[in-house]
Amino acid sequence: MSSLPWARSRRFALREFDAQDLESLVEMHRDARLREHLVDDYPMHLVPVVRVFLERMAQIYRHHEGLGIWPATLLEPEPAFAGWFSLMPIAGRSGEVEIGSRLLPRAWGSGLALDETGFIATGATLQSSSHPEVFAVGDVATRSDAPHPKSGVYAVRAGPPLALNLRRFVAGGHLVRYLPQPRSLNLLACGERYAIGSWGDWSFEGRWVWWWKDRIDRAFVARYR
Repeated sequence: MSSLPWARSRRFALREFDAQDLESLVEMHRDARLREHLVDDYPMHLVPVVRVFLERMAQIYRHHEGLGIWPATLLEPEPAFAGWFSLMPIAGRSGEVEIGSRLLPRAWGSGLALDETGFIATGATLQSSSHPEVFAVGDVATRSDAPHPKSGVYAVRAGPPLALNLRRFVAGGHLVRYLPQPRSLNLLACGERYAIGSWGDWSFEGRWVWWWKDRIDRAFVARYR
């Protein structure tokens, strides 16, 4: 390992990529199990491609402080290269970043407490039941204390209390408890200007439901233009 870690958790230490990581990156992308989960066809198993990648990372580190892709060292049972975590600037979208990770099978299995179906178990403050430094909302999480369907409505409404608790957690402040609504309006477009919907135990369908959904969706998108 060529440079000292500048970020560390109980499982990983992160640092900047350098030329000495070329071989590890090539071998990583020759792992068949990892390749099964990749959604791009960038040939990172080829040495010339990895060289270009490393050169680009050096530029990102210089021109975008705090952003980039960082190699992760799995700390236990013995230090070993495990993949990377990323926080990359998005071209043409100032102030926005893309979060990601790419880990070898040796690092799979987070150790986070999960529910019986494999989702992250969280509580009223949106923290993991086993790792209080980890927060989760939306489709990846299950509120053990207040179960609810996994839909965009609940994910969006959990956003503000999540942002507040993240800031307070970093500052050492008191976290707020968030109680999701007991039910939500669900609308599903079926094509041909037809939609179905539900509210609690009620269900409905028709062209008028599509019109209602279209109006709600357009108003939501207009708020962010």
